[in-house]
Amino acid sequence: MTAKAKMTYFNGKEEISAHADIRIKKDSAIWILVSKLGVEAARVLARKDSIFIINRLEKQYLAFSYNELDKKINVDVSYEVLQSILLGEIPSGFKFKQKVMQDDDFFILRRNKGDFKMTFHVNRLYDKIQKVYIDEKKGKSNLFVQYDQFTDINTQTFPFVCKINLDYIKQEIAAYKLSFDMLYSKVIFDEKDVTFSFKIPQKYQRIE
Repeated sequence: MTAKAKMTYFNGKEEISAHADIRIKKDSAIWILVSKLGVEAARVLARKDSIFIINRLEKQYLAFSYNELDKKINVDVSYEVLQSILLGEIPSGFKFKQKVMQDDDFFILRRNKGDFKMTFHVNRLYDKIQKVYIDEKKGKSNLFVQYDQFTDINTQTFPFVCKINLDYIKQEIAAYKLSFDMLYSKVIFDEKDVTFSFKIPQKYQRIE
C-alpha cells in the first residue's frame, strides 16, 4: 500500500501539523516520511523486530525493539498491531477465545494478553474495524483508535480518517497524553512498486 495523509500530532502542550507519505509491504515493513512545509522532518522504518526513526531537524535517530517500546509507553505493541492500526484491520494471527458479542452496529471481539486487554469493534456494515481499545490492566496506559469515512477502493474498503489517542504513565512518575489525527488524501493498494529508502547518516546522534 502507498498513501498520502495530513497528520496532526498533539502532546498535551503543542500541536504540530505535517504531511505523511506512507508505504506498507504487508507483514514485512512500514515506511513513513513526515514533511512540513515541503521539508522532510522525519523518516520512520518499522520492521518485524524493530523500529528506526530519523529526526532530520535535530540530526538524531532512535532505534529500538518492540519490547523496548513496550517499556517506554506501557502498551503491548508489536509490528502486527502497528500495521493493523494503519490499515484498520485485525492483527494477523490474533485468536479470540472469548465469545464474539454484537450490538446493532458492531461485532465486539476481546482478547487478553498478559497485562493487556484488547477490544475491537468491527463495523457490521463495512466488516472493518471502527474502534480499538488496548488497556493495561493496572491502569498504566490505554490506547484508543477510531476510524471513519470508509471508502471503497477497487475491491477493498479503507477508512480515510484515523484518530489515535494514547495515555500512559512513565516510570510510575509522569503521565503523558498523545494524540495523532490522520486524514488520508490518496490510497493505492499495490505492493509491486513499493520501495523503502532509509539510511541513517553517520554524523547523526543516537538518542534513547
